[in-house]
Amino acid sequence: MHYLFILFIGLGILGCDPSPAEVYESAVEKIRSGQESDVLSLFDERSQTTLRGLDRVADETSNRLKYPVSAADILGEGMVVKEEINGQRAVVWVGTDKRSKPIPFIRENGAWRVRGLDTDPLWEAP
Repeated sequence: MHYLFILFIGLGILGCDPSPAEVYESAVEKIRSGQESDVLSLFDERSQTTLRGLDRVADETSNRLKYPVSAADILGEGMVVKEEINGQRAVVWVGTDKRSKPIPFIRENGAWRVRGLDTDPLWEAP
């Protein structure tokens, strides 16, 4: 009986990972509170590497070569309208019921992460 209790507690803890929508809301809250540098930890590894690389180029060139898109630009701001989870991928729709934009997510190392490289703001011409 004791083992069943431990099993149920363990499953409950494992099942409490933040959903993609909760990760999005956490990221927006970090940006609002001025913790934008902490937001990158909520992105997948490839996106983190790319965004940090772009920041490094800006720093090394005294902002002469600066890519005008940040994590805040990628995420935008708005209410979560809908969340769609399909296996290891998900999309959180953000904005209003009439106009929303997709924020793609991937399950990486057991947690939901923003797939920043799959977003339109990163690839639109400045």
